[in-house]
Amino acid sequence: MRPAWIEVDLAAIRHNMQLLQQHIGPHCRLMPVIKADAYGMGDIPVAEACLQGGARAFAVATLDEALRLRNGGISVPILILSRLADEDIPTALQHDIMLNACELPFAAAISQTAEALGLTARVHLKVDTGMSRLGLSPDEAGAAEAAAIYALPGLEIVGIFSHFATADEPDNDFASVQLATFRRFCELLQARGLAVPPRHMSASAACTELKEAHDFEIARPGIIIYGVYPDEIIKGSLPVQEALQIKAKIIQTHDLAIGQPASYGSIWRAERPSRLATLGLGYADGYPRLLSNRAEVLVCGRRAPIRGRICMDHLMIDITDIPEAQVGTEVTLLGHDGAECIDVYELSRLSSSIPHELMSRLSPRLARVYKNRI
Repeated sequence: MRPAWIEVDLAAIRHNMQLLQQHIGPHCRLMPVIKADAYGMGDIPVAEACLQGGARAFAVATLDEALRLRNGGISVPILILSRLADEDIPTALQHDIMLNACELPFAAAISQTAEALGLTARVHLKVDTGMSRLGLSPDEAGAAEAAAIYALPGLEIVGIFSHFATADEPDNDFASVQLATFRRFCELLQARGLAVPPRHMSASAACTELKEAHDFEIARPGIIIYGVYPDEIIKGSLPVQEALQIKAKIIQTHDLAIGQPASYGSIWRAERPSRLATLGLGYADGYPRLLSNRAEVLVCGRRAPIRGRICMDHLMIDITDIPEAQVGTEVTLLGHDGAECIDVYELSRLSSSIPHELMSRLSPRLARVYKNRI
């Protein structure tokens, strides 16, 4: 194994799932979103931990992600949140994967395929309440389109959902507007004599912060199941446990004289006699190049700054003040070491990003090491 890896604590994921279920209530089924290889954590081990923590279904973004779960032995319902290409519908239906009926033409294509295969396609209606991304319009025209979808043969409407645009913002008044819009659309369906299927709208932020939406029958937690809040501003309302750490070992050390440079472009030069250590990971592993000369790592329980530009496969850190560090010493790039911690919010701030992007970009080149697997 390379001297750089990701540690995933599956006990933390199980704990977080159980905590969310207790917070939302027993009437609501949890459908964790484990797209992008479970936000970089590894989809199959994470799915297993989620099931142990009470998950009843999963949501993903692509057909490939859904098939990976099916091929990995995950048999519970799986919903694809995005719109598939029409030619992928047969494969999805043959693997009993639920689809997003975001418009009548796509729903008609699902219906035609289901009829041809002699199958019943399970679909969730998607309503656009303010993202302007995917879904039926939340008005009479959209309700008429939904009624036409209900009438299609070969379909079973098993859910209806939308998505909040601002639930993770300090000022989330628009979330209340969206919630009211979604409820009103469901009333329009009822007025047409259509049974409203299980509803879901809460992703991570709404699961923890927007209690007004907790009466729905399904919730879709995503990043929160890994112990990370969508935004640092709302961090701390539930005692979730962080599941992710990024580790590496020192592979070489270098003694630099005053004025000697490090890495591409020589943008950093030693201002004192310095000792640098090289780590065997870089931006190709998903550690952002924007952290060059900005971020710190943890070595022997102390902070050590990154020096020079982060390379594709390596980066250098300053261990001048940590004399006990040597080749083979373990370094924490994300996570805890003693009393010190570098969390995903810190790295997100320094790289002008968000936790979701930072985690989902972690490369498969880094081995995933799973703790507390049962």
